[in-house]
Amino acid sequence: MPERAQTKGVLDTLGFFRTLLQHTDTSLIEEWESLLHPELRLPRERRKAREALWIDELLKDPKVFESRVRAEMHLLLRALAAKDWEEAAASIRLDPDDPEGSWTEERFETALAPFFADYGELVFTPEARRRRWTQVTKTGDRTWQVAQTLLDPQGDNLWAAQGTIDLRDPKTVEGPLVRLERIAP
Repeated sequence: MPERAQTKGVLDTLGFFRTLLQHTDTSLIEEWESLLHPELRLPRERRKAREALWIDELLKDPKVFESRVRAEMHLLLRALAAKDWEEAAASIRLDPDDPEGSWTEERFETALAPFFADYGELVFTPEARRRRWTQVTKTGDRTWQVAQTLLDPQGDNLWAAQGTIDLRDPKTVEGPLVRLERIAP
């Protein structure tokens, strides 16, 4: 795609669809990447090449990286708004070091119960998907903090889903990037 056509909206759309495809069927992405990069077809080199391309793609352009993170957070928001706790759990990276354990369906439901008691619903409209509601802050070499504001019908917008991204290990190729730490005001 020509660089002049890579607007924020286009990058956000590409990030969203790539993330959505990755959650449903990664074989489509793998086939496309193998057409663009024939070295991916070599069995022994395939995983190593995929890891290098994936990390390079994410990190070489901060706009692409932030679009991908926003897309993941928007998929999480959609699941939370629908109270689809199973989908919410599938939308985040598992954190084996989390002292509270995995984000299970029950943990999501418990964390969001006070929000839904106070506001009745989580707003998931085009406004909720605007980039201003997602903050991505670099915290170190290949590490970031992420905060996604949860919009409510009253406009208080005090709650957020907060997490981290750690790309120091190249084996983090598969699945979501964001490790959710908390959902709270």
